[in-house]
Amino acid sequence: DYDIMAYVTADGVSLTITYTLVDVLEFVPDADIKVYDMGTDNDHKDTVKASGRDITEDAQIDATDQTLTVEIDELAEKDLQGHWIKVSFKAQIKETAYEAVKKLIAERNDKDPQWSEIAADDNGRVKIFKDHDGVPNKAEYSLETTNGGKFEEKTNTVTVEPETENVTVNKSWKIGTSTEWPEGTVVTFGIFKKTDGVMADEPYMTVDLDADNTTKTVAGLPKIDGVEYVAREIKVSKGDVSADVKYDDNGVGTAITDAIKYVVEIAEYAVNSTYTAENTVSYKVKISKTDLGGNELEGALMEIYAGDKAEGEPVDTWTSSADKPHSVYLEPGTYTIKEDTAPIGYQVITEVTFTVDENGNVTVVETRGDVEQLEDGTIVLKDAPEGPEIEKYVNK
Repeated sequence: DYDIMAYVTADGVSLTITYTLVDVLEFVPDADIKVYDMGTDNDHKDTVKASGRDITEDAQIDATDQTLTVEIDELAEKDLQGHWIKVSFKAQIKETAYEAVKKLIAERNDKDPQWSEIAADDNGRVKIFKDHDGVPNKAEYSLETTNGGKFEEKTNTVTVEPETENVTVNKSWKIGTSTEWPEGTVVTFGIFKKTDGVMADEPYMTVDLDADNTTKTVAGLPKIDGVEYVAREIKVSKGDVSADVKYDDNGVGTAITDAIKYVVEIAEYAVNSTYTAENTVSYKVKISKTDLGGNELEGALMEIYAGDKAEGEPVDTWTSSADKPHSVYLEPGTYTIKEDTAPIGYQVITEVTFTVDENGNVTVVETRGDVEQLEDGTIVLKDAPEGPEIEKYVNK
């Protein structure tokens, strides 16, 4: 909302007010332009904030392109001599200019831009946001007086309070039975503009959350018709290691580092609401299938079950490879490995139970001759040869 003020001298005959929008501003289509008689109070800075007598019907108003013209004749007959006149209208930053505005915001603070009251300075430049250098505008008025002279000057006051929106971003965790924020973990959210249902490829701005700042409110997002703001988790970092969040067709996001897998349960939420994302954390578990000599074996059909018995549906199945150990990401809990079918010429080992704690530590419940755990946590399952091959292997 814009308010501009002009003063009618005691001998004023007719008044013309011209306001020109420059560069990034445009008039809001179909918005009302109103003209008010503000009386004789000469403190225009306070007067502009007050209401007055609506005299819109007494004025000729034209808004073409970026120029607004308001003309009022017969000032004496309309009892307007010696009065302040206020013109109120709506203007907005052009959609095409937001990329440039975003860059200006980024130069100062790309995490929490603060919008404030926008006022024209002495050079007629209107600020877009706090600390911005300003966008040039021109607001002038001219007054015809009874002696035939002309009086011209810049408007005394141009104030703007842009409509803005807020979005609150909140982060929660599910790590086994723990909901504590993982130490040293930083989650980056992107605030994206969604225009007429189409979301931008790049975030409008970003917000970082951590254990000390689990909730943040992003204030001052410009309110634009047809535009809403969507929050999406875009990166998870821990120390020097980070991973981008990739989303599937259902809007569920996944970020995977070498050791940890993060799953974002809620992908997005619109502006003016609290966006809460819950991350489920699972840890990398490595399982090696070898012979008694420590050589990787190919062809064993393996399964992992949740719990301390191989019951129900497996959470993971695979066929062992001679190239490298198998890797799987598991949430904290207790699991049981079952060898469903051993490679040809080898015996199936009995079930092996292990745990994954809330810090990602993997522990075999009971080690034995055919089960070993390496220093890096890798579980090694050793198949013995079948029948007479056992004696032949042992006597080598």
